[in-house]
Amino acid sequence: MNNDIKQVEEQKEEFKKEMEEQREEVIKQLEEWNKNGFFEVNGRKYVLSKMTHQFRVEVLAIYSEIEILLLSGNYSFMIEDNFKKIIKKIEDRVLFDGMQISKRPQHWEEYEEDYIDFVTLSMKVICFPFYKKKLAIN
Repeated sequence: MNNDIKQVEEQKEEFKKEMEEQREEVIKQLEEWNKNGFFEVNGRKYVLSKMTHQFRVEVLAIYSEIEILLLSGNYSFMIEDNFKKIIKKIEDRVLFDGMQISKRPQHWEEYEEDYIDFVTLSMKVICFPFYKKKLAIN
């Protein structure tokens, strides 16, 4: 019985270590994308144009409301007006093949498999500067 408890504790520690390593990798990737001004979804490059502090605040406000929903796979927020307004603003500031996504009316028809990851990553990368200190990144 004692060996079983010890084995379970070791497995828990190994799991915690793996999760922390994955977390650090994600943070490192977000930091790199933020610094370089682009991120990739399914091998496609999405380039960020200039972002103002006020715009980042607006994105953060919405992202903080929907983060748990995104993580749990609940996308019901996508039909809400606040989300629609902010994603439209994001599409005005993110370029694909040198053109604003908002100016590419068929973009999501062509690359529908990118949409959920685009929403998640664009918001995380845009909000990243607010989290740098919290994440202990220089």
